[in-house]
Amino acid sequence: MTTAYGYGRLQYGPQLSSVTDALGQWIGYEFDAWGRMTQRSFYGDDATADAGELYHYDAWGRVDSFTDCNGAKTEFAYDLLGKLTQKKYYTGQTQSGTVEYAYNSAGQLASIVSDCTWGCSEQVHYSYDKLGRLQYRSGVGYGSISFQRDAMGRTKTLSWMKESEKQTSLSYSYDMAQRVVGVYQDNGVLPLASYSFDAAGAVETVMLENGAYVEYEYDETYGYLTALRNKSATGRSLRRSVFTTWTGWWARGFGGQFVHPLRLRQPEPADG
Repeated sequence: MTTAYGYGRLQYGPQLSSVTDALGQWIGYEFDAWGRMTQRSFYGDDATADAGELYHYDAWGRVDSFTDCNGAKTEFAYDLLGKLTQKKYYTGQTQSGTVEYAYNSAGQLASIVSDCTWGCSEQVHYSYDKLGRLQYRSGVGYGSISFQRDAMGRTKTLSWMKESEKQTSLSYSYDMAQRVVGVYQDNGVLPLASYSFDAAGAVETVMLENGAYVEYEYDETYGYLTALRNKSATGRSLRRSVFTTWTGWWARGFGGQFVHPLRLRQPEPADG
């Protein structure tokens, strides 16, 4: 299968103008004088566009409106510092929703308030500690999430509680290399997972609360993940999932068809 790329020439050099796949379907791109994409059109195997997207920019080069393939339009507004403050959604000529963003004096996101006709109405608020780290998040329908950190700035406890539900918390322990080695629920009472590492610092084993564990396997030359092996508490292999690189797929005779560099194959049978 072949993908062809076409280029046009603009003031600042060659610019991608089209991408055509092996079926003759293609995407066309248009840009303004500053090299910013203004339109992306989707074609079948003829010269008639099936759908397209439109981009518009303000005087500072920021996207101030976007129209998707269905004709739905979104407008964007910014403050004097260039931070997004508002989104407006339109269905045809009718406004169908808004999202408002507010910031604190340090420029951190303080709240998101949305109101949409399709049911996305919500409010979320954020607060931070003196070092600017997220400390608390709350919202109608979301409940709350809070973070506690140790003297080294690491997350010590993560707690959350949905409306009318009991609070749940996770605690974390670390080794001398600042890696998470243990995760516990309800303030360290119930162990959920523990981690061990190999000499290169990569995760070697993850032990789960029921005694089952996961072993990680890596390529000896390049160090990327090649397999995960799930085992029972008694050490019996339950499942082995294998990862392979793009070159590995090529060597297996897939005709050069592109796949994700770390594509998960079907699990191999348990070895008993």
